[in-house]
Order: sequence, then structure tokens, then C-alpha cells
Amino acid sequence: MTSTQRVALVTGAASGIGRATAVRLAAGGHGVACLDRDLDGARATVELIAEATGDTVAAEAIGVDVRDEAEVQAAVAAAVDMAGGLDVVVNAAGIVFYRSLAQTTQADLQAILAVNLLGTYAVCRAAAPHLVARRGAIVNVASAAGMNGRAYLTAYSASKGAVVALTRSLAVELAPEVRVNAVCPSAVDTPMVAAVTLPDDVDPAKLARHPMLLGHIATAEEIAAAIAFLASPESGTTTGTTLTIDGGAGA
Repeated sequence: MTSTQRVALVTGAASGIGRATAVRLAAGGHGVACLDRDLDGARATVELIAEATGDTVAAEAIGVDVRDEAEVQAAVAAAVDMAGGLDVVVNAAGIVFYRSLAQTTQADLQAILAVNLLGTYAVCRAAAPHLVARRGAIVNVASAAGMNGRAYLTAYSASKGAVVALTRSLAVELAPEVRVNAVCPSAVDTPMVAAVTLPDDVDPAKLARHPMLLGHIATAEEIAAAIAFLASPESGTTTGTTLTIDGGAGA
């Protein structure tokens, strides 16, 4: 990375939306700090960026568990040190599981909040001073499940609805120096979604409550394109908004 290029930090960069976003931002000229607790996966993303851009110093992998605030602060500091500043933060780290209310314990709820909400909060908090200095942007990956009711996703929906609220509040607090927006995808073709299992007693009618009108789920690259737009100067007057990408399910 160089001190003259825009610098992005992407959490969850080892796979899925995080990986696609890191590759997309690097292709657009950003130096990218690829953060993930799966350090080998983050390094693989760095290799993909090098192959795609021909630039072997366009990205760096940093191991971090977003549930650990001290690790987050150290990782953000390391990312800033690589290029002397920070312009974009993308919070893509997240976990999901489908369980009925009866099956979802307090420990389950705390586990999902620790990553999806508290992890996002910790990264925003650590990165904010650096973004203020460069008039940067934050893009949080929330979910369509945080915008409307989804059966068997009570814990996940609660965590992502909180990310939407966090996004709006930060947009107000950090204006005018930092823009803060969120994308809210529905199902996306990622390893995380592919690994999801459904409860044995699932009611198909409840799962079908939000049909995708376009007949297919989004790719990670489609979500990354939306994130890249919200992170770019082209969306310079956009803040405090949520961009829902759900194939028309919420129409």
C-alpha cells in the first residue's frame, strides 16, 4: 500500500461478501486490509487480489476476532499504519443460524450479537477517528432479515436490525466528516449461507413468506458492487440509508 491511495478495511474478508468486497475495492484502486479470524482465508483473499490486480502490495491480511475489542483496536491501528490513513470501512463479518424460538437460548443470542452487532460496533468505534481525518465512509452489512420478520431467524434478525439502527445513529453522530450506510441483502450465494441448516419442524409456508421475485439469489459480487458504490465519492451525499438487495422479496 502507498500513502497516496485510498485505503479500505474489510472485516469478514476470508470468504463470501467480505472477500468479494475486498477484491472489488482493490480493483477500484484501494489498498485493502483484509481482516478475519480465519487468517489463512484472509491470506487467500490477498492472493486473489494480487492475481486480479497484478499488484502484490495492494492488500494485507490481518487476523482478528471482532468479538475481542482489544484485537479490533490493534487490527485497525495496524491497517492505518500500513498506509498512513483509512478511507473506507466495510463491516462484513457475521454469523447466522436458523433455529426456532424454543431452540434459541440466551447463549445463542449472545453469541450472534457478539459478532454481528458488538463486532461491528467495535470496528466502527476504533476506526471512526481515522475516518474523520480523511472524510471517509462506513458500510455495514446488515440484512433484509433486520428489516422485516423472518421465521427461525429471531436472533439473527435482532442482531441485524440493531446494525441498521446503529448505522442510522452513527450517520447522524459522525456527520459531516464520515458517511455511514448499510446494505441489507436477502439470501446470498456464499459459503456461510450454503452451510445453513433448517430446524426439523420447519413450516415451509413461513419460510416462503418473502419470495424473491427475480427467481434467484444474489451473488457476493453483486453485493460487493453495491458496497463499493456506497463507499465511493459517487455516493457523496448518501448517508444514514439502508440499501435493500433482496430480489424484490420486500416489495
